Parts: sequence; structure tokens; C-alpha cells
Amino acid sequence: MNPSKKIKEIRDSLELSQSKFAKKFDTEAHTIKYIENGRQAIPDDLALALEKEYGIPFKWWKTGQGPDTINQPTAEEIKNHQDMLSELAEKLQVHPKQAAKFLMVITQKPEIVHYIVRATEGDQEAADDLCNILKKYQKT
Repeated sequence: MNPSKKIKEIRDSLELSQSKFAKKFDTEAHTIKYIENGRQAIPDDLALALEKEYGIPFKWWKTGQGPDTINQPTAEEIKNHQDMLSELAEKLQVHPKQAAKFLMVITQKPEIVHYIVRATEGDQEAADDLCNILKKYQKT
């Protein structure tokens, strides 16, 4: 996969328009359009922001060469995340896919991200707080 296709894949997975994706990274919608169409290279500032957000190296965004990830999760980390998601789904009384979708939406809200980080590090209080926040969003 090349960087322009990767941006489109990420944007599509987030269900964001080019305009909203551009706004998320403080750039212009036409920049995203031209990148996705292969008419423009990814600007340095966007490549840095994408590296920070998604863990994909700056060099890969600029050249398409090398690994397209910095940290591949281990099987144990994946299992731990799956277990945490299942536990969260059970507490919310929803299907794990719905809990995952909540998390994807909620991570776009900076005031909530710290709860997610702490919960994934095993902080039970943060996990409980996160569940309460998600329940509020579930009701809306």
C-alpha cells in the first residue's frame, strides 16, 4: 500500500469526509483530495502529525518505503485489548463491536482520551469512569 491509499483507508475507517479529516490535521480539504488522488506528496507537517497519531513513521509517509508501522502489537497485547473490550462491552451491556465503535467515536474527544489510556494500563478507576462516560453517550 502507498501513503495516498493509506490516508484514504484511514479516513474511510473513521468515516470522515476529506474536509473533516483535513480539519483534524489542521490542513486543507483540497490537500487531502490531491494526496488521495496521487497528485500531491504528503507535506512534512501532515506526515509528522500522522506519525504521531497512527504510529506510522514519517519516512514511510514521505517515501512509501520501509515498514508502515512503528510498533506492531504483540499477540499478548492484542489479547489484552480484546479482553478489555469484551469487559467494557459486558459492563455496558452491548455487543463488543458496538463498544469498539463507541471507543472510536469517543477517542476523537481529547478530554476522554486520558481515561482510555489509563484504563488500558490497568487503572480500574479510569476504566469505571470510562464506562460511565460511554453510558452517557449511549443514551444520546
